[in-house]
Amino acid sequence: MFTTAQILCLALSVFDMSPKKLQFACKHIPTVLNYSNKYEVDPLIVMSVIYNESKWDPKAIGAKGEIGLGQIMPQYVFSKRDRKKLKNPKVNIKVASMMLSFWINNYAKGKELVGLCGYNGGARCHGRKPLRQSMRYARKVLGFRKNLKRSFQHIEKTLEREKIQTLAGELESCQIDKREVERELKVCYDNKRE
Repeated sequence: MFTTAQILCLALSVFDMSPKKLQFACKHIPTVLNYSNKYEVDPLIVMSVIYNESKWDPKAIGAKGEIGLGQIMPQYVFSKRDRKKLKNPKVNIKVASMMLSFWINNYAKGKELVGLCGYNGGARCHGRKPLRQSMRYARKVLGFRKNLKRSFQHIEKTLEREKIQTLAGELESCQIDKREVERELKVCYDNKRE
């Protein structure tokens, strides 16, 4: 029986990552599931944002000083003294999940496209003229999420079919054993009657 985290790890193969980064990502999927659940944001979006922002490189530093997996702008989150915390993958995933929750659930009232635009470009994503670059970013992340979800569902169905085939095989062998037991019981019963 596979866990959701294990299936997600297999699904990540849809992304172009080195084996080392894939292993690192798989190690942190439970953290993504924990914080995405806590902050009520789709874990596939969190994983897609991380892939888009840093390709799962915890040491990534952006051109404007963004830090870590989710490329968090430290001045918006921590005091200067605490900014080093963002280099910790678990802290970065937590903060990215919190921020995505804010942008999607509060700012955009559940509209993922607008929320992702906000995560990338700030509050200039509402209204008639949202930032083009940030809207492209949002569409790209949603495309990654779509591919990841498709991969996850395909793997889940494949594993379910294999499980059913295995159970069917086990059931078939159990029925054979059951018949043998019935024969033995009948022989035993017949012997007692004599």
